[in-house]
Amino acid sequence: MFWRRNDREFDHRMLLLDLPRNQRRVLDALMLKLRFGNYISASYADLSKLTGIAEPHISASMRVLCKEDLVVRLSRGEYMLNPLLCYMGDGKTRSGAIGRYMEAKRKERKADKDKAARKQEAKQ
Repeated sequence: MFWRRNDREFDHRMLLLDLPRNQRRVLDALMLKLRFGNYISASYADLSKLTGIAEPHISASMRVLCKEDLVVRLSRGEYMLNPLLCYMGDGKTRSGAIGRYMEAKRKERKADKDKAARKQEAKQ
């Protein structure tokens, strides 16, 4: 089952997510910026204008959305929406997008682990 938003189709599972108000609004804004292949190009300032939420709250919401595996940060202002939840594109390219998403999540987790290790070393 799909629903339409600005002539884009999204899987109904996105509607079932139980997210706090700000995180839901940020996720909706990200979906408006969604491009083919689930890529999103949006700065915190862009998202702030779209949602009316202050940038520090955008940052906090993005952190939670990343932690909850809904979005992965590829680089500054570049994100990818989890293609297992919804996908913008055709079925042929979805499996490639899933692979790219999983690779980006692995890199993100490794970077977080390295950061925690450096922080622990600095304490000692």
